[in-house]
Amino acid sequence: MAYTKHGRVTSQVVATPTQVVSYSLPVSKVLFQALRSNTGFVVIGGRNVRASSGEQNGVSLAVPATSTPQMQEFTNVNLMDLYIDVTVANEGVAYVYE
Repeated sequence: MAYTKHGRVTSQVVATPTQVVSYSLPVSKVLFQALRSNTGFVVIGGRNVRASSGEQNGVSLAVPATSTPQMQEFTNVNLMDLYIDVTVANEGVAYVYE
């Protein structure tokens, strides 16, 4: 199987987790990539995920301006159960899934 669907989610407010999707969407695989335009960190996790320094409690994706964005894959998850938090407003992730 190949990744056949895609999406993008950004968080408007720092320290406020943003749900990836608002409806039940079970997937066999999802690959998240930090947006190239990000200047801070994005953390992926559950509904209480935190990206703030000293509070990080999920999978962190950083994007230094001169490097390739980091990626993280999850298997057998419901996208509704995943959230992002950011250290800079209006930043986020793109994702592909099957």
